[in-house]
Amino acid sequence: MAGEQDERLIKSRARVRDHGEVFTPAWLVRAMCDLAEPAVGEIGSRVFEPACGDGNFLAEVLQRKLAAIHRRYGRVSARAQLERFRAVSSLYGIDLLPDNVHTCRERLYALWAADIPPWRWRRSQRRFDATAAAIRTVLARNILCGNTLSPNGNAESAPILLCEWCLPSAEGCTPAAVPSAYEVAVTQLEWRLSDLFARPNELFFTPAPVATHPPRPYWEVQS
Repeated sequence: MAGEQDERLIKSRARVRDHGEVFTPAWLVRAMCDLAEPAVGEIGSRVFEPACGDGNFLAEVLQRKLAAIHRRYGRVSARAQLERFRAVSSLYGIDLLPDNVHTCRERLYALWAADIPPWRWRRSQRRFDATAAAIRTVLARNILCGNTLSPNGNAESAPILLCEWCLPSAEGCTPAAVPSAYEVAVTQLEWRLSDLFARPNELFFTPAPVATHPPRPYWEVQS
């Protein structure tokens, strides 16, 4: 555990003073995610981190989702490829600081890429490149720089707009399924702030659809 003992919990005193930035250590991230199991490890369950930092929680969640994919579908099947996209697209995060947002996106992308056996894409480099671009598009839409406490925007930031990535046939598709099983329907949502002191089971953020895009294969969402 020496690596964890050397883990940085702050980047600078100035960032702590100006933004209250303190990072959660890996052991505590794992313990908190354990408390949220089994939901946090479900492949399609959506996870929102309102102050994501450089991705400690989201990276742990993605690793758990990828492990679930390995158990159910292996690593090289067409269904596993689809589920990787589904796992990444289920993660959302917002942070005030641009460098954190960039690092978070890169960490999640690296976990996705490392999960694919290198030989898997040798016969279809074009498909790999397209899927990689799609994953980067998803992360650019899901991991945002902004203020979670002002989702409607203010003088310093624009309203927070996120995308909902829906795979209508994902639960029933197989590697031999028709192409529509691999299509994604994208809805752009504006997250509107509701009552901070809402009762249990009431939404803190009320997503309001602002645009819907026609379904397309998941490896083409960047186009």
